[in-house]
Amino acid sequence: MSALLERELDLAGLPMPANPISTASPLMTVTLLQQSAELVSILPASVAQVFERHGILRILPVRMKSKSQTFDIVTRKGGVLSPAARQFAQMLRERSRPH
Repeated sequence: MSALLERELDLAGLPMPANPISTASPLMTVTLLQQSAELVSILPASVAQVFERHGILRILPVRMKSKSQTFDIVTRKGGVLSPAARQFAQMLRERSRPH
């Protein structure tokens, strides 16, 4: 989500906030949002809608400019990639770099 936020701010010509808060847990993000009216966050729509239905969050009417979903390459911790998998991962990294 932070990569998506960075891309969206860049597309809008805005800098990243000086002290962004990053969490891997949507539940922790919601908890932080409840503690301060000055915070905003990007959440998956399905998660945000659940909390909005319960009156916990409000979804802001912001349209994202990015057309594609952000994906990461993941492997098993301590796992060793085969030569073919290593080549595939390298190819994905090269194609994902800005032109």
